Amino acid sequence: MVFRMRTSSVRSASAPVRRALENRRWHAPVVFLLLAVLHTWPMATGPSSRSRIHDDAWLNAWAVSWVARQVFHDPRRLFDANAFHPHRGALAYTEPLIVPGLLAAPIRWFGGSALLAHNVLVLLGFTLTALAVCALVGTWTGDRRAGLLAGALFAFSTVFLTRVAHLQALHAYWLPLAFLAFHRLLTQRRARRGVARVVRARRGPDVGVPRGLRVLRARRRRAGPRTGVPRP
Repeated sequence: MVFRMRTSSVRSASAPVRRALENRRWHAPVVFLLLAVLHTWPMATGPSSRSRIHDDAWLNAWAVSWVARQVFHDPRRLFDANAFHPHRGALAYTEPLIVPGLLAAPIRWFGGSALLAHNVLVLLGFTLTALAVCALVGTWTGDRRAGLLAGALFAFSTVFLTRVAHLQALHAYWLPLAFLAFHRLLTQRRARRGVARVVRARRGPDVGVPRGLRVLRARRRRAGPRTGVPRP
């Protein structure tokens, strides 16, 4: 009796884990994250102390660390970075990396080093770019396996693997997401109606206003003159 109760409790405890493993939505992120770790090995063994031997890795680590601090501390002086004193706007001398800096902010808040934030963003850039391509191709083809293959081929191609130190190149998920948004714009009825409304509103000064004046004049003519003098 005790053995059966323990077995049932173990089964009930493992049920959420089993359901999570059966959920296919987790397959793509896990696969792409493992591929990112594999292609950047051995960086994952010491993310706070290992990096590619490249000066741009240290430059980008400084940039994302500065953005992660300054965007919440004093956003009006975001580009007045602590470099090239006394020049102002020193952050504009390189890629600002504002979005990666926002993603790295929690790491810096909890005491992580700038190099740790940079290395996490490297893995995150590979993973998010692959996920975006996977979502795009999966939407186009209706096949998740095609999406997985396309995401892996795109994100882990030579173009990106030779630029691991360049966060601005690895975080390319905006491009497939833009295509995905445009695809939904063309296929979803609600989106088409929204675009049509925007177009009509945009054409208002050119078309809507004269038409409105014509309607107003016609109503006034039907209402007749307010005084005894007839209108021509």
